[in-house]
Order: sequence, then C-alpha cells, then structure tokens
Amino acid sequence: FIDSIADVADNPPSGEIWRKYENYKIKFQDEINNPMKPYDYQVHDYVYVKYAKEEDIFEGSEPLINFGDTISMAYQGFIINGTRFDGNYYGTFDKEVTDNFTNFDVSDNYVVGWTTAVMHMKPDMSDKATVYIPYQMGYKDENRSDVIRPYSTLIFEMYIDEVIHPYETSNSDN
Repeated sequence: FIDSIADVADNPPSGEIWRKYENYKIKFQDEINNPMKPYDYQVHDYVYVKYAKEEDIFEGSEPLINFGDTISMAYQGFIINGTRFDGNYYGTFDKEVTDNFTNFDVSDNYVVGWTTAVMHMKPDMSDKATVYIPYQMGYKDENRSDVIRPYSTLIFEMYIDEVIHPYETSNSDN
C-alpha cells in the first residue's frame, strides 16, 4: 500500500498537494555521523503528507516545530481499512468548531513517522493534513491492540493549532 501512496506523492493528481519527509532519525544520523555518504532512502523511510491547501505548506529548510516543543493539536488516527483507533474529534474536521485540542510533547516517545510529520507542519493551518506512515516508521511488527496489528500502515488527520517553545531561541541584546 505504501508504494501506491509514494507513487501518488511523487506524481500527484491535478489539484492535490503532497510532500514527503525523510525519517528524522535517519536524516539526523546521516548528517552528523556519516557526512561522506548519504543514506539511500527507501519508500518506507518517508512519511507522506497530503495538504488541503497550498498555504499550509512550510517550504523552509529548518523545522518550525522542534524536538523539545509542545504542540496543541486536533487529530484522528486510522488504519488502512478506515478503522479509527485514536483521536480527539470525530467526523469531519472543522477549525471553527473543534476546540478540544490535545497537547503533546514532541520529544516524547511517539512513533518516528508521527514525529517526522509534525516537525514539518505549520501551526494554525487553514485546514488539516493527512499523514500516511509506513509500518517501518510506525509500530513495526508490534501488535499494539485489536485494531493496530503488526505491519499496520497508520493514517492520521492532523491540525496543529499552536506550538509552545519551552526555550528562548532568539538572540536578544539586554
């Protein structure tokens, strides 16, 4: 299934906006520990994000959301067959009426694909993004529940409302 998603992300149908982002752990390891030879990324080393609107895409080189930040977000998680396994809203996301946001510390031990996607998203988007996470960046071969079986591709609908930076990152002259 993830091969099909990768093909769509690489050649999106007219009107669709897709991006793919490298596994942040591999990317970090490659840049720090192995600067001579870049890692040969495979289809399963990316998360695939479908954005609703062009203005929701962050095109910069550095993430807006860092590893120690806390995010306030609305989300739903599904497996391939559409079965919902988690979330803080039901049905169709509506920015105007959804107010039950959940706070997450990005440095907590979430699946690698979730963290990779979050670090490339913008806060206060105009709409939600849909994230496709291959099982290698999800729960791998673990049996997490009656719904999330081994080798499950995860799909998240995500909207990031706010980012809380715990550390001051600007240089100010006092």
